[in-house]
Amino acid sequence: MKLLQNVEETNLSMANLFRIATTVSVIVVSILALAGYANPLSLKPAADTAASPTLMMNLTYPNTDSIDISASLDQDGYFSCVATEVSEPVPEEKDFVTKVNMVANTPAYFSVPGLESDHAYKVYCLAYNKFDVVMTNTIESTMKTATTASTDEAPVLVIGRIDPTVDSAVATLLSTLSGNVYCITGEASTVPSRLEIKEKSSPIPIASYNYATYSISGLTASTKYALYCTSETNKGVPMLSAVDKVGQEFTTEEKPESLLFLILRIVAALFCLCMSGLFSGLNLGLMGLDLISLQMISETNIQEIAGDSADPEEVKQIEHDKMCATKILPIRRKGNLLLCTLLIGNVMVNSLISILTADMTSGTVGFILSTIFITAFGEIIPQAYGSRHGLDMGAMSIGVVKVIIGILWIICKPVSMLLDWCLGDELGNIYNRYQLYTMFELYKDHSDFKKDTISTMQGALVMDTKNVGEFVHAIDNVFMLSDTAVLDYVTCMDIFRQGYSRIPVYHNDRQNIVGVLYVKELIMIDPNQSVTVESLLKLFPRSVLVINAKRTLSDAIKDMVQSHTELAFVSKTIEKANQDNTLELVGIVTLEDLIKAVMRLNLVDETPMESRDASEALSNVFSHVVLNHMDPTTMDIISHFIAQSFSRLGYYLPQDVIHSLITKGAIKQMTVNDPALYEVNKSCDFMTVVLQGVFTMVVGEDKMTTEKPVFSVVNAPAVIEDYFVSPVSLELHERPIVDMLTNQTTGFNTEGFVLIITKANADEVGVKSRIIQLKQNPNEGLKGESEHSVMLPLEIEPAKEEPAKEETAKESV
Repeated sequence: MKLLQNVEETNLSMANLFRIATTVSVIVVSILALAGYANPLSLKPAADTAASPTLMMNLTYPNTDSIDISASLDQDGYFSCVATEVSEPVPEEKDFVTKVNMVANTPAYFSVPGLESDHAYKVYCLAYNKFDVVMTNTIESTMKTATTASTDEAPVLVIGRIDPTVDSAVATLLSTLSGNVYCITGEASTVPSRLEIKEKSSPIPIASYNYATYSISGLTASTKYALYCTSETNKGVPMLSAVDKVGQEFTTEEKPESLLFLILRIVAALFCLCMSGLFSGLNLGLMGLDLISLQMISETNIQEIAGDSADPEEVKQIEHDKMCATKILPIRRKGNLLLCTLLIGNVMVNSLISILTADMTSGTVGFILSTIFITAFGEIIPQAYGSRHGLDMGAMSIGVVKVIIGILWIICKPVSMLLDWCLGDELGNIYNRYQLYTMFELYKDHSDFKKDTISTMQGALVMDTKNVGEFVHAIDNVFMLSDTAVLDYVTCMDIFRQGYSRIPVYHNDRQNIVGVLYVKELIMIDPNQSVTVESLLKLFPRSVLVINAKRTLSDAIKDMVQSHTELAFVSKTIEKANQDNTLELVGIVTLEDLIKAVMRLNLVDETPMESRDASEALSNVFSHVVLNHMDPTTMDIISHFIAQSFSRLGYYLPQDVIHSLITKGAIKQMTVNDPALYEVNKSCDFMTVVLQGVFTMVVGEDKMTTEKPVFSVVNAPAVIEDYFVSPVSLELHERPIVDMLTNQTTGFNTEGFVLIITKANADEVGVKSRIIQLKQNPNEGLKGESEHSVMLPLEIEPAKEEPAKEETAKESV
């Protein structure tokens, strides 16, 4: 019961509170209504109970094509004016369309456009207050009569240059007629009328076609203004020009910033420029180092490779590079994160540099300065240094890079993850056989490696691609002995004259090889005992190694080393129709030949033995040489070798042109005491053909020496190129004359003859107009072609060339 009584009491209290709140609300609404009725300005009253405004017409100002009106209203509101012909009736309220706002008791200006010049009009106005209550005046009572001005008497005004400063400006004015000029400065959005400009400014006298200046003060810095002017003649005729056409806009200058702020801005710009250079240099320096190269440098085994003869300075530099690579490698493994950090950071600081320099100067100057500084100090110089010293630059700045990665982590990490997902892991550069070969070729001129070392490495790369058949000595040219041959004095002398250390032995047929005779074994026999070759082979039995011609160099060397032999016979498979395939011996190859092929050591004289022999046989042709004269046979032989020389250069020269060159050339007699015909790396303008004697040629700075026998053509390009530098030197070599039968020296060859053909001879004959460029397969170089354009004698044309035939290697007994 007590609980029910408390609930009833609570309900009664809530009801009382509701009644009290309702009563208070009614009282407040009533008070507000009475206050609004008592104050007409707080609430909009009805039109029939508000006071009507009164319009006062101040002034009319006729122009050539418009009439300006100045009026005042005793209340806030708006007004409108129209102009009618003198004979037309008073306009109605609906004829007033365009309206201009008015402030109580303040002059307002209205312009009636589109009128004829030198014409009379009646001007009527109509006004309302802000509650749309019409004026107390009648429309007819506001009538003013005005006549527009004549265009012939109206001046033309031009505003020239405006020179603004921080808080002022000076404008140059020009009028076609003498009178006064009126100017005001305001916002560009509102164009004043001529009458408003005249009433709000002071007159500035101006003479006809003379400049006048108008000074403006009290302006705000970095603010856009518009200057509007009008003029009238001394008779009061307004200008012909429209106000909006005459007006010009201008902007005041910025207020100079404080010296401290300027210093801070310059320091910030320089800091950003340094960061731009750092980002740019690291982008090329770090990202240019692929992972394989860094890992290779950081894991260099100096102790194993250096040895006792290593240069201490070189070892020190290698250790320094290893330390730098070890620092860079962990962060370089995160390639995409590093790339995003460097690129985004570079873009950010470059943009900030442009903003800072643009604020310090004008936009154009800032653009030019930022472009110059960013390009020079933010791109070119850092990248040029980073491309050459990437390891040092990266190692020194690795701490700064880690800090920048941490700052830009929230931006760069998502982008790098997206790149990792799209592009996968970054791999380093792994070179194939062909790229390594070319890289070693480039190292010849740009590294400290010896050229022989590089050539050996190149040869090792092609060991698995070259076949033994490319280096075989043809079986027909190999000096052999029959197993039935008697090792008497004549046979032994024949063996010694050949100069070979190993002689293949056959039975009945040269294809049936039964053994190899070592020349050093002949010391065990007496030529007078008539010992046969077969008997000596039984005394020193040896196995014969046969290698297939398609076997690679590396496999062939392994076979010969494991067989403990230095000479092997090369065979090839002969396919016959409807018969079993057979093996046929095609030649021999020595271990020395294969090692030379790998180590590229056969570079002393590239002239084949048969070419030298042929050259010596043909040297008798010059036994009757007379200076500046030669017979037709000699002419044909020389023409052949000159044509061959140009063909190996990729050119064809007609036979008649070559004959003309030989005729124009001069035969010169040389002795061993004469200076060299050429000097290495010296320009020359003539080619040389050796006619008699043996000349020594030194090639390049490496002093590679070779002998050039008869009919050798040297420096053929000198007569067809505008400027040619000789890569060789050429001088006569004193050679002993040896009797082949007695092996006795009978004298020395101390003189020789050469044919000199100059570029002037070639120009006189017209070689350039007659020479023809030959087409050749780019995949097949010309055999025997020299990088110095020195042609070897009696070499076979490329189309007819067969594998080179060389005698077996000689060994000292």
